[in-house]
Amino acid sequence: MATGCAHRPEQDQAWSRRDLEARTGLSTTSEKTDESPLIAVGGELDAREATELALQNSPAFAADVARLQAAEADVQIARQIENPRLSVLGPFGTISASATLLVPLTSLLQRPARTKAAARAQEAAAESLVQTGLDLVRDVRVAYADCLLAQRQETIRDELAGFAKELADLTDTRVVTGELAGAQGDAVRADAERAVDALSVTKTQRGLCRARLETLVGVSPLPPLVATDLRVARQAPALDELLGVAKDARPDVRASRLQLEAAGARAGWERWRILSVSAQADLQWTSDAVGARVGGSVELPVFNQNRGGVAKAEAEVALAWHRVEGLRQQVVLEVVTSRSQFEQAQQSEDRYTQTIVPALERTFDAASLRFNTGDDSYLPVLDALRQLADARLRTAELQADVRRAWAELERATGAQLQANAPKEVAS
Repeated sequence: MATGCAHRPEQDQAWSRRDLEARTGLSTTSEKTDESPLIAVGGELDAREATELALQNSPAFAADVARLQAAEADVQIARQIENPRLSVLGPFGTISASATLLVPLTSLLQRPARTKAAARAQEAAAESLVQTGLDLVRDVRVAYADCLLAQRQETIRDELAGFAKELADLTDTRVVTGELAGAQGDAVRADAERAVDALSVTKTQRGLCRARLETLVGVSPLPPLVATDLRVARQAPALDELLGVAKDARPDVRASRLQLEAAGARAGWERWRILSVSAQADLQWTSDAVGARVGGSVELPVFNQNRGGVAKAEAEVALAWHRVEGLRQQVVLEVVTSRSQFEQAQQSEDRYTQTIVPALERTFDAASLRFNTGDDSYLPVLDALRQLADARLRTAELQADVRRAWAELERATGAQLQANAPKEVAS
């Protein structure tokens, strides 16, 4: 029985949830009630609450939990030993009664390798559950950033549409008084209609973004979104540091290694299956005598040597090895890409907020003043307005790019990175 002892996996559902909470700083076990889960946050939803709700409501995350439960059941099945078989024959005529006890030793001998393979598969499923949670957190944060971007774009385009209407009304007045030609008034009115159309498109995009976020979070309709808890660093950690963290911390990398170990254990198990050994004890008795025989039986691998099973198991080992190597390359690419995107978006955002937008605001104010006093035509105003609008919209896009890249970077490393204080974002 000592040879039947095997490793018991430590990665279970509770471990997976604790590991995910440690990596993200989020709660995955909050109780849901019949009342709205948003009452406690005053009718507003921030990114943290959205991700926690998603972890509680996501069908994909729940499906991985069920897969982990199935893997845990597989470990229990692998640890089981086949029951001994007892057959009894009663006496008839001159034939004595007999009893035979057959103990399948093969099941006991194969138990360590069988249990090791199942245990590694369970640990891999637990790591995969953590990775699914990290992917879900990333998806929610990206969708949240998209919603904030659409929200900000709608605000900017609404202001632009209002200003374009005022400018069109003023131009119409000047056309009536003869200060401007009718063609000029038509051009200004067309620009006002284009601003209204752009606002309409943005409202549709915002609705689509909210629908996607509602699907991820599992709450409909969503309350107003706030961005007071979005934390990003002003500068990303060094690339070597991020790669070191990712190679050690990424759950899918660890899961691939565990799957490789499980494949190796299954290959060893398949080699064992060439033998089938049983212990046998026979007991016979008559009215005046009792006898016993003890022995065993061995299956002779003459025709079936399990070559197909061994070959398949070895191929699975090779496949698992290539998956490990491919995933390592993918991790490097994801970390390098997300870090580069974050740095570029951060630099561009700083450039727009600190230099470009303030300069265009001064240009627009000067052009508007000259137009209102009659010193200049509407063309410089429209040109300044378009440039300012493009710059403000670009700034909003860059802010969203920063948040998306930071979410991708944390997912790529598999760990929660240190960030600065949250940045207030207008709604």
